[in-house]
Amino acid sequence: MKDKSQRRAFTLVEMLVVIGIVSVLDSILFPVFARARNAARTSACLSNLHQIGLGVAMYTADYDERYSWAVDPFIQLDASDWADFPAYQSAIPVLPMIQVALAPYTRSREVFHCPSGTGAPSLFPGSDEVTPFVTSSYSAFGTSYYYNSLLAAEQQTVESLPNPAQTATLFDGAGSWHGDLEVPLRRYNIVFADNHAKNLSRAEAAGVGVSHPIPGYP
Repeated sequence: MKDKSQRRAFTLVEMLVVIGIVSVLDSILFPVFARARNAARTSACLSNLHQIGLGVAMYTADYDERYSWAVDPFIQLDASDWADFPAYQSAIPVLPMIQVALAPYTRSREVFHCPSGTGAPSLFPGSDEVTPFVTSSYSAFGTSYYYNSLLAAEQQTVESLPNPAQTATLFDGAGSWHGDLEVPLRRYNIVFADNHAKNLSRAEAAGVGVSHPIPGYP
């Protein structure tokens, strides 16, 4: 039996070969694991939105089929785009945020937390200056999801919608809150008025009215 001290050590060439093999395996497997992680996060996010959609349905059932008279964080920070809806615009400073309005029906704060909302640098409200910290919409405002506020501003009801299957009710916070993907590949999860939830490309999302980018970010 050989003494432990007599065991042959790796040569430099053998170590380089092992390192090379590990590097190749890493380059092959890392994208696979990243895609699997993003797929899992997308599924969790769609599940959240589906539950929120059920909360919206219960809310409208209690309020004569009318959508919530509420806001999302960006609108509460800047109401200037709502001049065409003076009643809504004047009410914005005192309206509840959508996650607060739906809280009695969703029964969970965590359902408003998207696992892909990992945070990104943002701008100070009303400024071109980037904040010196990285945050997320959920940590800043209590929601990763934003409201199609036209439903409130136009005082829409379930019955008044011409195409519920193409009317977004809530969706991923756009802009740079979701840091997983490069901008051209960025996708958004959306729940529609008929309560189906779907993952759409950026262009598809814009086609159904999803447009709450953070100023200065794509």
